[in-house]
Amino acid sequence: MTPEQAVPAPWRPGESVLLLSGAGLPLGHLIVLELRPFAFRCAFEPLPAYETYRALFEEDNRLAEELAHDRSPEAFARAEAVQAEVQGLGLVLRREGGGLCRDFLLGIDLLGVGGPSADLRPLTPVSVSPLEEPA
Repeated sequence: MTPEQAVPAPWRPGESVLLLSGAGLPLGHLIVLELRPFAFRCAFEPLPAYETYRALFEEDNRLAEELAHDRSPEAFARAEAVQAEVQGLGLVLRREGGGLCRDFLLGIDLLGVGGPSADLRPLTPVSVSPLEEPA
């Protein structure tokens, strides 16, 4: 069976995931804590290279919180623009045991109650997830 034909394993609590820049630079570790219907709650351990992206993720987090109180088209447009910047980074998740996931949304909160955390939402269902074997 080729990697393209393999059905990826479902995400699971306790799974360790490495966040990589588009160039393959390790940015941080995520540990899946809870599988929620639309996003997974994760612990996040930033690595030194994350600092390059920190301000963008902080702005994304701030705007997401703002949307909880301000549902105006302007607030939505600001949040959408920053999320497009995050998506444009070409970040990659390297899952435990091999496979890469490139199609996801990620929000990181370094100042969260209980320590740094992340919300992860794979955008492709598990049965057709775009996982590849690492080169």
